[in-house]
Amino acid sequence: MKTLPVEYRLRVVQLTEEGASTAEVVEALGVSPSWVRSIKALHRAGEPLAPKSKANHRRSLADREGDRIRARVREKPGTTLADLRRDLGLTTSIANLWNALRALGLSLKKSRSGRPSGTGPMSSPPGPSGRSPPPASTPAGSSSSTRRSGRPR
Repeated sequence: MKTLPVEYRLRVVQLTEEGASTAEVVEALGVSPSWVRSIKALHRAGEPLAPKSKANHRRSLADREGDRIRARVREKPGTTLADLRRDLGLTTSIANLWNALRALGLSLKKSRSGRPSGTGPMSSPPGPSGRSPPPASTPAGSSSSTRRSGRPR
């Protein structure tokens, strides 16, 4: 809903001070009863009637903790987000920490200059013809088929 101007708010106070009920103010201005009641409550409490800013004034995690995050990632580049959060004593979510890392231009990925993982290819290398060798045959007496031997088809 769009914020109504201060003039509407002042008019609510004026009509109320003249003795108009909430229903009469609603009828006169075409606003909701809950809005009129909230403006009347603000006036009774002596608070300003001007609309409050809806802007988010919180600093981002990257702004608040950027130096600490950078230092920790430099110390332990292969760490996980969960470990980083624990080590820094942060209570934020993993997703928020990831967004902060991206905003800082950091990554937790291991560098390519590191050692290979040690796992090799899972299949045999191709033979001289370019094809993979045929699978090993099954030992005599065992079969991978479901057909029983000696039984006609």
